[in-house]
Amino acid sequence: MAATIYLHWTATAYDWIRPGHYHSIITGDGLVHRLHSYSVDLPAHTWQRNSNAVALSCSCMGGTPDPWTQPPTPSQLESLCAETASIARSWGWSAADINITTVMTMPKPHPIAMADQCMTTMDR
Repeated sequence: MAATIYLHWTATAYDWIRPGHYHSIITGDGLVHRLHSYSVDLPAHTWQRNSNAVALSCSCMGGTPDPWTQPPTPSQLESLCAETASIARSWGWSAADINITTVMTMPKPHPIAMADQCMTTMDR
């Protein structure tokens, strides 16, 4: 199976950082916290898709009762795409290799838009 990058959100506050869940977590200020090597399989970030995969997540969507009161910040989205592009480059990918089968979101809105945004970052 080809390597895959999964883009997540934590359903927490902007400052949530915990090892064991995702390879990197991006806090509300856009800072990337690399918690695990990208070569390590983590046990449970994506059901039945944890092998040969990297999990990146933004600490956000933790608003109560409405998660959308804490959406991803522009800084988080920029950092998420930059980190995705960096990983893709390290794997020898080009912008053409980033699509909805290689860079996936969980069943959340806008997976195609996110792949397109990451492709744009690759072109920089």
